[in-house]
Amino acid sequence: MDDRIWQGVMEGSEKKEQDMQAHSSTGTWMQSWGEVVALLNRAADIGVEAAEIDPALHSTAWWADLVAAAAVQLLPPEHDLTLNQVVLPDHLLELGFVAIVQAAHEAALAIPIDQVPAPAQVVIAELTALASEVEQ
Repeated sequence: MDDRIWQGVMEGSEKKEQDMQAHSSTGTWMQSWGEVVALLNRAADIGVEAAEIDPALHSTAWWADLVAAAAVQLLPPEHDLTLNQVVLPDHLLELGFVAIVQAAHEAALAIPIDQVPAPAQVVIAELTALASEVEQ
């Protein structure tokens, strides 16, 4: 993983805040992003557990955790309460690490590009790279 994810999320915080506030009024955007975050958190949890048995998953599990952390940083602080209320469908809860990463990727790509603020586009690009890596 390169530093693009942290550059896009952590640098230019004033610009990021303005950009995210402009998009935060879009309920669909926040609801969809909340699902992406929930899926990434699930992937990170599953990946870390699976890495205890299969050490080959270790780096991609932590990569998923870093992408999840970056995605969470894009949510406004008041959204944390509702994020805890995101309920993933049962069929997603039964999936393994690779399938959950792919589901998060698909959910992120399903958000209309005109609703995705620039910092989130960087996270989606990193998620795309992660999804490509776990497919191999």
